[in-house]
Amino acid sequence: ITKDLDGKSKPLLFGYVRNLEPLLLSSPNRTYQISVGPIGDIERVYDNGIPIDFKYDLTTGIFSTVNNTVGTITCDVKGINTSGGTYSDKLPSIIKYLVCTLGGLAAPKFITSPLVGNIPIGYYLRERRNILDILDDLIKSIDGYYGFDVEGNFFYGILAVPSNEIPQKLTGNSASRY
Repeated sequence: ITKDLDGKSKPLLFGYVRNLEPLLLSSPNRTYQISVGPIGDIERVYDNGIPIDFKYDLTTGIFSTVNNTVGTITCDVKGINTSGGTYSDKLPSIIKYLVCTLGGLAAPKFITSPLVGNIPIGYYLRERRNILDILDDLIKSIDGYYGFDVEGNFFYGILAVPSNEIPQKLTGNSASRY
């Protein structure tokens, strides 16, 4: 492994990403890293857009090309195993992994909007970032919001367009059309 990597952060991949340019670990050994830790799968590796043969270790997120290469290496990959040791590209699993595993919080209760559902995400980090910055990026991608309530629950959801309809009936703390 090259000394050029000293002091550099390792890449992180969440979800499914096509045409990802992996981190070169060793030129003589043609070894690349997709992400730290176990990943879901490496579907294809390309040399200047042409599929090539490769060997991989999904437990480390590292692969090597079988033959010498001539151009830019890219790949189609499934990222970090976020959901109990299995791959997931769904936003709820990725957020839970970021908050609990990387953030070190003892499993808070997660409250999510039904609008979030199982939105697939593909997010690749080549340099070190703050977890809150990563959450900002992910939540912005769905026009959403997140935070902690006074009881320590983590909540997130999608900002919805308010209705233009005028309520027909006001009672207590609610308004309805019926």
